[in-house]
Amino acid sequence: TGGMLSVAEEYLNELNPEARLEVFGQELNAESYAICKSDLLIKGQNASNIKKGNSISEDQLSDQKFDYLITNPPFGVKWEKVSKKVKLEHEQLGHGGRFGAGLPSVGDGSFLFLMHLMSKMKPEGSRLALVFNGSPLFSGSPSKSKNESSIRQWIIENDLLEAVIALPNQ
Repeated sequence: TGGMLSVAEEYLNELNPEARLEVFGQELNAESYAICKSDLLIKGQNASNIKKGNSISEDQLSDQKFDYLITNPPFGVKWEKVSKKVKLEHEQLGHGGRFGAGLPSVGDGSFLFLMHLMSKMKPEGSRLALVFNGSPLFSGSPSKSKNESSIRQWIIENDLLEAVIALPNQ
């Protein structure tokens, strides 16, 4: 619904009232998409920056890079419906695409969202915050190639992780 975007925008404006902020997003759920666009219209933002569709299989902001990225992707969502497109991008583009670090199991697409957002980071530096459940920290087997473990390894080796903050239940 754009709630995280609105709160982040308000917070950044408090820190620097002179900052020129422009928010972007993509949402699959039609109702959440409509609420987000309406909220942005009311706040004077450019509502056309919010796109409708599946971020993983139909990235509508593919040519965009951002200073700050924030998301709360769905937990435990299977990605088998879009596996053909994801695997094709992984095989054809490798690290030139979004999923070069590897492909997680089809049982949980959390890592796909992480790699999707990491691809939108600017080379000179961006800040990215994601809300995950615990599964991306521990899933996958080190013996398999190009799975969750290899994705975590790639993130660490490329110095892309600043912190993991575990919150208590509820």
